[in-house]
Amino acid sequence: EGVASEKSWKEEILNVNQYTVTKDGTPGLFENSFLERNLWDKVYARLIALVPYCPEEKYLVHGDYGFNNLLVQNSKVTGVIDWECSMYGDFVYDIAWLSFWSKDYDFEKLYKEHCELTHKKISHFDERVLCYKLCIGLGSLSFFAYSRQKEKYEASKQKLLKLL
Repeated sequence: EGVASEKSWKEEILNVNQYTVTKDGTPGLFENSFLERNLWDKVYARLIALVPYCPEEKYLVHGDYGFNNLLVQNSKVTGVIDWECSMYGDFVYDIAWLSFWSKDYDFEKLYKEHCELTHKKISHFDERVLCYKLCIGLGSLSFFAYSRQKEKYEASKQKLLKLL
């Protein structure tokens, strides 16, 4: 129906900043957790620089795509579950999600190889993936800070530092 919390996909990506503040003016995560403002600001500034590369075409995005949300039978995907984080936006976001969280596969490389084989061109693919990985990383930092999961926070922080 075209109803969304933000007017555009780019605004949705930039909205990751909402997780650091409270709406009622009480202290937010920077004041009440181990979320680091300097790190956040550095990553968010890079995200702002990359968001112009993100297109506004709308695709169905799962938002939490991974092996834990796939049903497989005889080596074929038969279903995708857990659509709680789904949204309309850039399909490259799901590739970035897989890439950010994977330890075993280079999903960016695999998708680029697929595109070469199918002669599909994706404009600004690298910039878009990096933008979304930074967004995903910031979201994970805020979640792990909020839920006091210091070890997972540090792991996400290290991923972000490597991306910068």
